[in-house]
Order: sequence, then structure tokens, then C-alpha cells
Amino acid sequence: MTFDLYVWHEPAPISADAAEAKVREGRFRAHPAVPAFRDDLLRRFPPQQAPGVWTMTPDTSDSVLALSCVWSRAGEFGDAVRTLAAEHGLVCYEPGTHLLDPNAPAQ
Repeated sequence: MTFDLYVWHEPAPISADAAEAKVREGRFRAHPAVPAFRDDLLRRFPPQQAPGVWTMTPDTSDSVLALSCVWSRAGEFGDAVRTLAAEHGLVCYEPGTHLLDPNAPAQ
């Protein structure tokens, strides 16, 4: 079992339904905060760290990151991702529970 999150930039607040539609349709715009967030997240959770958190290392992207971690680390990982996303002004969507957190302000 995995814990999955998506992180991207939105210029204005959106709803969880709109976030889900964006994930399904893959409609994301590039923003420099996305690769900066990935770099910071990989410093926090290095791919080669044991015991590992990643089920797969997120691909490099300038528009959206699909993040997947092992279920046993979901709490720690989710808290870190949401905090870091807020620091970078990014939206974080959890499709398993249909939660959009945080709905970051435009930057």
C-alpha cells in the first residue's frame, strides 16, 4: 500500500474537485517553485536513505510532482510535504482522501 500526493502551483485558490480534475486530465502549468520544492524534498528524504520512504523517486518536472511513499511513513511524509509545499507556495492534493491542503496563495 502506498500514500500518494500531487504538488503543483496554482495562481489562485482552487477546490478539491478542481484539483482532482487537474490530476485526472494532467493540466498543469510550469512554475519555478515546483523543481525547487522537489530539490528540497529530496534533501529531506534522500532516495537512497534507509529505511526508505519512497516507493519511487519523483520524476523531475517543472509543472507537477507525483509523490508516492511507503504507507508506514505516510504521516511523517505527508506532514513534511504539506509544510514544504506551503513554504514554496504550492498546492498539495491527496487523491485517496480528496483533500487539498494547503490551498496556497498565489505567488
